[in-house]
Amino acid sequence: MDLETGARRSRARCPHCGQAFRYPDGSGTPAHRLFALEYYCRCCAPQRAGRFFKRADGADLERYAEAVRRLQELEPRFIPEEEIPPGDETARLQRWGYRRWRDLFNARQLLGLELSARRIWEIQDKRLRQALITNFSDLLRYQNMLCRYDPSSLKSLDVFSIHGFPVSLIQAESNLLGVTEDGRRIGSGGWRNIVEKYRKAKEYAQAPFEPLLEHPGRRVFLSGERIGRGRVRLECRDAREADLPPRVADAVFTDPPYFGNVQYAELAEFCYVWLRRLAPEDPVVAAHPTALRSEELTGNRTQARGLAEFAEGLSAVFQKMALALKPGRPLAFTYHHSQPEGYWPVAAALLDAGLVCTRAFPCPSEMHGSIHIRRSGSSRVDMVFVCRLQEAVRETNEAKAEDWFEQARQDEESLERAGMRLRDGDRRAIQMGHLTRLVVARLRHGWEPERPMLEKLARIQRAFEVLLGPRNKDDRPWSASDSARPGADPTLELSRYPRAGEGGGEWRSALSQA
Repeated sequence: MDLETGARRSRARCPHCGQAFRYPDGSGTPAHRLFALEYYCRCCAPQRAGRFFKRADGADLERYAEAVRRLQELEPRFIPEEEIPPGDETARLQRWGYRRWRDLFNARQLLGLELSARRIWEIQDKRLRQALITNFSDLLRYQNMLCRYDPSSLKSLDVFSIHGFPVSLIQAESNLLGVTEDGRRIGSGGWRNIVEKYRKAKEYAQAPFEPLLEHPGRRVFLSGERIGRGRVRLECRDAREADLPPRVADAVFTDPPYFGNVQYAELAEFCYVWLRRLAPEDPVVAAHPTALRSEELTGNRTQARGLAEFAEGLSAVFQKMALALKPGRPLAFTYHHSQPEGYWPVAAALLDAGLVCTRAFPCPSEMHGSIHIRRSGSSRVDMVFVCRLQEAVRETNEAKAEDWFEQARQDEESLERAGMRLRDGDRRAIQMGHLTRLVVARLRHGWEPERPMLEKLARIQRAFEVLLGPRNKDDRPWSASDSARPGADPTLELSRYPRAGEGGGEWRSALSQA
């Protein structure tokens, strides 16, 4: 590859013959070459103590070669040999030529992880061993060849920093043990960093606190509180199978999957193939040989799970939680999606459960600072939906929902006053959130939960079309300057369920494409 012109959009050029070529070709596992190191030294240059960068020299390459030799002499007990299964997210790895999970680690990382796993395995104290297995799982996120270097914060980014499997041309290998100086941890991704993060979490559980927004750095400790004290019940199971008595919950808070945005099971398999060797006695591990589930509540083309399947699963969860709610108590969740059809299942689930959205407001998402969406149209805003059972909702709330566009505009202005620069994806998420709230309010009278899901989604799609009115020709979010503002089309009605083929079959094509 020509280092002067570099590579972009899967294209590069040979520096010798000038021939352009595409990558990856998937013909084999990518090979890596150590070319530079970042190191810390407060003595190397008196005028600038701290971090330095250097070209990899012979000694550096020999140390890596020694790790290769030591790994070859071992008989691995914990390194996974399983092939990477097909999937919506794992397909990216396979396109790059990765075939087995172990291919995602270089020899030095495999050696360090194997030796670490052996030491953990030897620990007799069950509680301590489980704690270290938890830390080991976190360590895996940084000790692999999918990690990238973030020059803005001078540290490596873990593999799940973008909720996917990122493959780039330059990877960052973190020091296995971690680097410290006078008690300070430098960089990220080593054992010292991971254990310190775990220690802080345990300390917080013993003495919870809240930060003071007006005074950054100051904390208010909650007297007498401790996470885990009192009646706490933790279950690792499908929420659709939860055994909850009726009318017992003061509130339900959940963070459902955003349709197909994140393939949780495929990502979890990355760690699970190691953990099932390291913790075979764990009840969850013993019961499930893989993290992959055909019934996972996400949209997934490989598993043939579309909008209807996602809506059915979300509806089952919301119905279960609604039965457990005390009258007037809230069910709150966050959601966002880049396409309007991504909100149809949310509306269907709320309507099936007899819930009405009494409030919807935006908040910056956890991906707000993610480097992979800086130049994309993705949303960095989640919508928080606060819902209650229909019988506890006054009719005045429905009237407030009517002016959805004005509410969205006010939310956009509030975020901008707070310093957030909104993009089209952010505005679209806010507008779709308020529109979903209105659709639920308009359709709740006469809703028939027993109808087939495809029919219910078709009715919801028609409601979106009626309330949106004429769409922007370039599919932008609406703005105050648009001459064609959103508005209802009086020629359409919401009182009945559309049948297949009505409206030119547009709803059917939208469902199949989604």
